[in-house]
Amino acid sequence: MADERTRRARISLAGPSDRPAIYAMRHEVYAKELGQHKTNNEQMLCDSLDGFNEYITAKIDGELAGFISITPPGSGRYSIDKYVARDALPLVFDEGLYELRILTVAKQHRGSRLAAVLMYAAGRWVEERGGRHIVVMGRTKILSIYLKHGLR
Repeated sequence: MADERTRRARISLAGPSDRPAIYAMRHEVYAKELGQHKTNNEQMLCDSLDGFNEYITAKIDGELAGFISITPPGSGRYSIDKYVARDALPLVFDEGLYELRILTVAKQHRGSRLAAVLMYAAGRWVEERGGRHIVVMGRTKILSIYLKHGLR
C-alpha cells in the first residue's frame, strides 16, 4: 500500500512561480531549523547558483512538500567548490558533471518516500541530458539516504 504522505505527490520541474516557496522552505529548514544560515527578515534563502540551477519539486495537494536542486555544467561553478578544492576530488569537471544539492523535504513529510522520489527524478533529469557523473552535496547525517539509493 502506498504511503499516504506521498501517494498524491506531483513531481515536476519548478517554474519561476515556484521559486518563492522553495526559497521560503530553504529559509525554514536551513536557517531556522538547522541554523546553517542566518535568518533574515524576508524569510527567504537563495544563493548565486539559483541564477542557473534547476529545481525538481514535489507538491501534495498543491503545496510544496520537497525539492532538490540540480546544478548543470556550463556555468563553471558548483556549490562543492565552496568546501573542497577541485584537485582534491576524483572528478572530472566537464560537460558531463552535474551537482545535486539541498535535497529538502518538509517536516511533515519526512520519513516518507519523497526524498527517494526526488533523487530518482533528479537522476533521470541528468541522465536525459547526457550527464555522466553526479556530485552530491548533503549533510553527513543523511548520508545513508544517498548510499541506499546507489550513490557512492
